[in-house]
Amino acid sequence: MSVLGIVPRFDQPTQYSSKWAHDVLDKYELIDLSGDRATRQEAEKAIKEHDPKCIIFYDHGSETVLWAQGGQEGVFDMENAHLTKTRSVYTLACLSGKELLPKMVEEGALATFGYDRIYGFYIGAYEKYFEEQANCGLEALLEGRTYGEARERFQDRCQQMVEELDRLGVPHVADQLVWNMESLKVLGDLTTKIPIPPRKKPTCPVSYVIATLFGYQTLDLLREIRRKLKMG
Repeated sequence: MSVLGIVPRFDQPTQYSSKWAHDVLDKYELIDLSGDRATRQEAEKAIKEHDPKCIIFYDHGSETVLWAQGGQEGVFDMENAHLTKTRSVYTLACLSGKELLPKMVEEGALATFGYDRIYGFYIGAYEKYFEEQANCGLEALLEGRTYGEARERFQDRCQQMVEELDRLGVPHVADQLVWNMESLKVLGDLTTKIPIPPRKKPTCPVSYVIATLFGYQTLDLLREIRRKLKMG
């Protein structure tokens, strides 16, 4: 498989970020290292056995580490950053854009997408804005866009959401989106694209019919409308 997804889930922030990740990743056939499988050993094994061309990691990083399940070891750090050579890396992880992601590019990673400051978010009525911020770049890549185009979509969509939140009278939420937006660092060759993994066939009969007759783009649009209605 061409894409490796690594999604720890072990504390309150990762309860949210793992859900955000799976809202996108569960649509595709990929190598899924979630929860207790999100370890350094499993990641290195998957890279050796499957040679994925894109690595996706959601949540908990530091300047030099992307933290594994439990937060006691790194899935990636400065010692094994070379394993990303000839691959691209998309992250939702605090601070890793300072040292680790540049190190990956130095070691031969094609492109990286991540943050050089703490990524903060609100929950409740405003969670949906941060999920969209976290996912919109990844969704662009999975549509066949380049890392440069994913950055542009991220910036454009964030600006739209900031304006919407200002109209709603919640500037503190808008300010957090801006903080995250200004923390984004996209490094390497911005013309890099990821190999798009095959879509999973929907198990719901209605979804299957919609995907068959109208395509996955229509199905995704309807699912997104439903998700936003549920979140208010």
